[in-house]
Amino acid sequence: MQADHDSTAESGDPAIDPETEPISGDIGAQNQGKLSDQILAEYDNEDDRNALAAMISEMDNQNSEGVSNIGLMAQKSGIMMAFIAVIFIEVLSSYDSSPTCILTLLLIGSSIIIGAAIVLYALDIPTGIPAEEMNSLYYEGSSYYEIMLEIYNEKYKALDDSLHIIHTLSIALRFQVSLFILGLLLFSITEVT
Repeated sequence: MQADHDSTAESGDPAIDPETEPISGDIGAQNQGKLSDQILAEYDNEDDRNALAAMISEMDNQNSEGVSNIGLMAQKSGIMMAFIAVIFIEVLSSYDSSPTCILTLLLIGSSIIIGAAIVLYALDIPTGIPAEEMNSLYYEGSSYYEIMLEIYNEKYKALDDSLHIIHTLSIALRFQVSLFILGLLLFSITEVT
């Protein structure tokens, strides 16, 4: 099986039939079935096909889980930001130049910035594989198996890095919200006295 791949790469001939229509769009849920069929079609051995099918399934599961976790973090951040915005309006309506009020507003502002960063960062994470990358590698003579390893590994590494960044921002946001609540309590006590 590997020898066939090596001979294909050495000859310079593409692993795909030039007459085959290139894949378009992102290789996500929409085109994943087509991609999987073409990958598996390269292998006559049933064990190889089963192994590749299991690999593809595992990669898709990991991708779905990662994207789901990012979406959940972004959703929680959005809820926190909505809560903070309501309190921000309340504090602003009773604003004075006291240090407690200023500190509270600073905490609110920084919390909103962190929350917005989480949401924007989550929205910017690619969840598919650009077709240009797929077709470029494919016409260079790489097999679909090699393409899957190269592109998926790259995308999952980026996804994992993004998860760590968003997780760190989420911890910072929770810390900011805790400080904000403490500042709000101090502000309320100051108002009463």
